[in-house]
Amino acid sequence: MRSLRAGALSVLVIALVVGLGWASGPLATAPTPSLTAALASVPSGTTVVGFTDWRRIRDSGVPVDELSERDVSTRSELARSRAAMQELMGWSVDDLAWEAFAQGGGPGVLVAALDGLSPDAVEVGLGDAGFVPSTGGWTAGPGVLTRTGLSTVLEHVVVLERERLVVAAETPAATAAVVEVVRGGAPALSADREAVAVAQALAGSDAVLLQRAGVGCDAARLTSEESLRQADVALESVGPLASHTTSGRAITDRGGDGMGAQTVRFAMAFDAAATAREQARIRESVSTGPFIGRTGQVEQVLRLVDSRTRGRVLTLEFERDPARDVVMTATGPLLFAAC
Repeated sequence: MRSLRAGALSVLVIALVVGLGWASGPLATAPTPSLTAALASVPSGTTVVGFTDWRRIRDSGVPVDELSERDVSTRSELARSRAAMQELMGWSVDDLAWEAFAQGGGPGVLVAALDGLSPDAVEVGLGDAGFVPSTGGWTAGPGVLTRTGLSTVLEHVVVLERERLVVAAETPAATAAVVEVVRGGAPALSADREAVAVAQALAGSDAVLLQRAGVGCDAARLTSEESLRQADVALESVGPLASHTTSGRAITDRGGDGMGAQTVRFAMAFDAAATAREQARIRESVSTGPFIGRTGQVEQVLRLVDSRTRGRVLTLEFERDPARDVVMTATGPLLFAAC
């Protein structure tokens, strides 16, 4: 009996240590998932987040110079400046763990997490490229961005040494808003349970596009009279599409060619779990057959392999051929993701 009580006490102590964060070493330093960290770094008013997991992409083995044509780096603000950044600053997306670009009612702001590279090296590189120290950060010198081809989002840059983050935007106010979230306790997007639920459905992908406030409805909507007529016919026997408030899409590249070389997921949050289940049935039915609003068949571009719901969130998973139409631009009609 004594040994049983002692064992029970040991289990209780361990549970308290882990639960309250008293442990030192690995138990206290478990890494935060990259997409979760990104949502916790951008303001709560953000309506669109483009996220790129550079560490995961490097591990995939897909050549960097093929990422754009394979639709993997579409959501990155820095990918197109990779060569210029490496030459001028000595660092680029090759040195990032992840990158997120947040938009919402004002200038967009970039947040990037360093992967191995020191914050000091980032600042040295900024100075070498012609950036000058300013209040709380760095500002591109006159003509630096236009002369070098660097992304305009690098107009104002703040390096948060303790958090190993680089924050950049075209205005100081935009970078200040992120600093206030990261260090000042201002509300972050991670406080929105619906956004987090959709992000969880897309986690573990190479790149993610998260859209709130109905932005995803607009991105996928059908615009021509002919496509709207065809959609009415396709939905007539299965039921109407319900509106989703938060939605997203994500891509994962395994390399190679042909259907199945990539996986694309679409996630949508509805007003109730019952709505999500009903929408799964309806949206599955229009995920094959004529690609309404485009040309050919849906399965020539995206082949449905899974449909599932978790609470109010519906996720549709497809296999994709990298040589087919791009999907991460968030432009163009997609009936199964529309409202």
